[in-house]
Amino acid sequence: MALVCVIMDLLNISLTIGVIRKQRRLLPGAVPSVFYWTRVDSSAAIARRRRASLRDTLRAAVMHTQPSSDDSQDQLYNDDSTAAVPVSVPDVVAVETVKQPPSPTSSSKSTSTEHIFVKNSSVQTDVDMPSAFLSYENLQHDPQLLHYYTGLETGAKLLVVFHSLGPAVYSLVYYRTATVDSISPLNQFILMLAKLRQDVDYLPLSKMCGVSVFTAENVFITWINFCSRQWSEVNTWPDKDLTLFYCPKDFKLQFPTTCVILDGTEIPIKKPSNPLAQRSTFSTYKNGNTVKVLIGCSPGGLISYVSPAYGGSVSDRQVVERSNLPDMCQPKDSIMADKGFNVQDLFAANDITVNIPTFFIKKNRMSGKQVLADRKISSKRVHVERVIGLMKSYKILTRPLNSSETKLSSHIVKVCAMLCNFRHRIVSADA
Repeated sequence: MALVCVIMDLLNISLTIGVIRKQRRLLPGAVPSVFYWTRVDSSAAIARRRRASLRDTLRAAVMHTQPSSDDSQDQLYNDDSTAAVPVSVPDVVAVETVKQPPSPTSSSKSTSTEHIFVKNSSVQTDVDMPSAFLSYENLQHDPQLLHYYTGLETGAKLLVVFHSLGPAVYSLVYYRTATVDSISPLNQFILMLAKLRQDVDYLPLSKMCGVSVFTAENVFITWINFCSRQWSEVNTWPDKDLTLFYCPKDFKLQFPTTCVILDGTEIPIKKPSNPLAQRSTFSTYKNGNTVKVLIGCSPGGLISYVSPAYGGSVSDRQVVERSNLPDMCQPKDSIMADKGFNVQDLFAANDITVNIPTFFIKKNRMSGKQVLADRKISSKRVHVERVIGLMKSYKILTRPLNSSETKLSSHIVKVCAMLCNFRHRIVSADA
């Protein structure tokens, strides 16, 4: 009996050892995660280490620049005085220095944690955002930042666009107030460009321009109406000789009579609360509420025609019917459009030809000659698509417009189109 008990104990011991070995065995692809070198630091830990390193640097600078006499040390670490540390850092930071032992000459005062504000030459001492960050003075020396916020390449071009509006920019009557004196007219123009280019909300836009949210919205609404009406007086429809002069070489050889390339584009808007407005702005093509605009450009890439904004449910033919394009073109001219623009009858009365790709309805096949002709039209009609893409670089045209912006959609599109005419030519001379 005792032998049987000994054998059972040995079996239990062997089974226990096997279980322990099995538990200790790692899978082929297992990675230990209990060691400190396998842990991934969080962003907060990285920020804490960066702040600690900065504190050590500033502390060393303070110890290096402090005077040797005891009186100077007492004045440096006194609570009643604020010390400015001459250290170059990229931003305004508040650094907490270590507690220093009390001075023998001022035993009644205890030294507490002291805040040192470090100032760069281009940064103000206020902890808030600089009041004139988005201004011509700051952007004229940074072409990359200027292009990011305005879409224009240089400060000289920005001044050219601004002066094209005439002297009326200094005598505007604003939408909600009589005048705005807290920001110059040039910086107001930059505020409008930044809103169009990056679609910045009014709160961060006001902080960047150093004005209130009310003033930022007031300036944008006033300037978008003013610029649209002011630039509408400029005749952007070029003469036939000027169109041929700037027409690309290959385009001139194949379609020498083309005066304009047409295409429609849609801009998303937020869903209106009015059911009638919902129905008139709903687009089956985009499956959402939009406004539709007809864009026309010359063969050289100049935006020469911009129609008013209509509801997204309107068709391209209806937009052409409401336009004055047949009267703007000359006899014997031709226009180029997508095959959705079946408007030959609208231009035939003025002896104007419409070049569109061939419809494939009720046809089993197309001849080789038709295929080659459609390819030529499509390769040249793509220029208007590129111009519309340049317009969509202003992000306000790519994000849903709110109710107040939807009312200004016609003005917004016209201003963005006119700004594209001031930018570099995107259609090459050999296109």
